[in-house]
Amino acid sequence: MSRTVFSIKTNADPNVVMQFLSIELPRIGYANKSTAYEPVWKRGDGVMIKAQCISVSFLPGEVVLSAWLYDAILGESNLEGFVGKPLKNKLRRVLDELAPKIAALPSAPAGNQPQNPGIPQSFQAGAGSAAASAGTTYCPNCGVPCQTGHAFCTKCGARL
Repeated sequence: MSRTVFSIKTNADPNVVMQFLSIELPRIGYANKSTAYEPVWKRGDGVMIKAQCISVSFLPGEVVLSAWLYDAILGESNLEGFVGKPLKNKLRRVLDELAPKIAALPSAPAGNQPQNPGIPQSFQAGAGSAAASAGTTYCPNCGVPCQTGHAFCTKCGARL
């Protein structure tokens, strides 16, 4: 996976950032193609024209946006180089416009921090969900559901 990473310093609540992106990105033509493990917005199909993709993740005190182009033959490519330069420039401009808007979002209250800063609460198991009641915990690195009692993630090997 070859992606270009943009880091934005902010103390905004991850749920507020996700809500902002879920409104702003579709407004400019990106469709939500999120998986259970990664929130992704995509523009284009990757077959007829290179798809422009944006993903978001969270670290304490910052929002990390990942951007890449995707096509069915070459797969993912970062925003460096000259192949697909107009699309890369357009995607870079979109991220340059989003960064100050994300940085200006309101800060999260001190007691309202998510249990896992890498995954917004909308992607975590809630207290009343079936996954939580079944004893599922989530990996702090990759967000994959793991069985309670295991010491390591079955996908990335991180300590739980």
